Amino acid sequence: MSYAAATATDNCSVASINYSQNSGTSFPVGTTTVTATATDTDGNVASCIFNVTVTDDEDPAITCPASQTVGNDPGQCDAVVNYPATTASDNCTGVSIVLTSGLGSGATFPQGSSVETYTATDAAGNTSSCSFTITVTDNEAPVAACLNPTLELDAGGNASLNTTDVFDAANSSDNCSTPYPVFVTPNSFDCSDIGANTATLQIIDLAGNTAICVATITVVDNSSPTVVCKTASASLDASGNASITPADFFDSGSDNCGTVNPASVTPSSFSCANVGANTVTLTVNDGNGNTATCTATVNITDATPPVAICQDLTVELDNGGVWSTGWGDINGGSTDNCGIATYLINGEDFVEWTCADVGVTTAVLTVIDESGNSSTCNATVTIEDNIAPTAQCQNFSTDLDSDGNYTLTPSSVDNGSSDACGVSLSVTPDQF
Repeated sequence: MSYAAATATDNCSVASINYSQNSGTSFPVGTTTVTATATDTDGNVASCIFNVTVTDDEDPAITCPASQTVGNDPGQCDAVVNYPATTASDNCTGVSIVLTSGLGSGATFPQGSSVETYTATDAAGNTSSCSFTITVTDNEAPVAACLNPTLELDAGGNASLNTTDVFDAANSSDNCSTPYPVFVTPNSFDCSDIGANTATLQIIDLAGNTAICVATITVVDNSSPTVVCKTASASLDASGNASITPADFFDSGSDNCGTVNPASVTPSSFSCANVGANTVTLTVNDGNGNTATCTATVNITDATPPVAICQDLTVELDNGGVWSTGWGDINGGSTDNCGIATYLINGEDFVEWTCADVGVTTAVLTVIDESGNSSTCNATVTIEDNIAPTAQCQNFSTDLDSDGNYTLTPSSVDNGSSDACGVSLSVTPDQF
């Protein structure tokens, strides 16, 4: 420290001026009293004092640690961070360092950036500050939880899957923020996907960390098919029964997944009691458990003719030379699948035989069932006249001819012989 020299005067002359601390030497910080003593040539002295004040105007030098970025502690949205100590130096001694802003080393720092500021103060009150940043990043992925929804195909056989259909918000979590869904794949389904499918959902947190979960997507088809019926016919068999199939009544149909299967028809079996028009119900399905119905008419017909069975017959004419025969006399057990309505013999209910029919003849049995089907058979009828004629004779007298002979004729002795079928007369002997 240099200061201005003191001045002195004397009536003679000043020999010297001396100082208690010379100019140009080091003075401590603060006020130092300097005594200047003047001596003249005669040894007389005089002194004065003045103060030399040294102030410390130099700020200390402070050095902070470098800024740093750390990841969050597991399961937490923050991190305990320890960092190196801040250092400081000064031209004088007695520098103190304090944290003037921030949390301090070893504290729990939140996610994001936190500024730490330290200030160094020397004994003279000079200060310097430095700052650095502690950045806590969220490096922890969220926890994804999926729902397992059921999707119903629309009328076009399609279904769309949204992230909200799959995202289980209640059971998804993150250490820092509420995660939200980003996408799900696949997100569209059709008839080929009916049943259980898997889809992957991705979620993300505010720090950009992602996670996935796999959901089971059950695709169902709840749309009923449509069906149009048609009329059909069925013929009774030889046993009087008829059966029908669903395909007999299926005319057309449509379904969102393209398949319409004729499944059942009710009733499906018929008998003779059902000849004519009957109403049936056709049921179709689409192969996915959905059904539809329509009603149709089935016309039951009996096209099977009866079986005509004849038996031969022998009849004897009565005393009047006649005999009546009904169809039952030549019916040998005719049958029909649904029952016989009418029997005829030679086209009539009865036929009358006379003497003109004596011998072997043919009778036709006609059998007609309830549906008008008919068949015939022929029976051999033997007609007999087994009643003997009644012979009536009378006595007869005559003369011999010129030769002494006579030929007797039957009529000469017939007295009214008779028979229902007529008589042939003869007489024996007839020569006399």
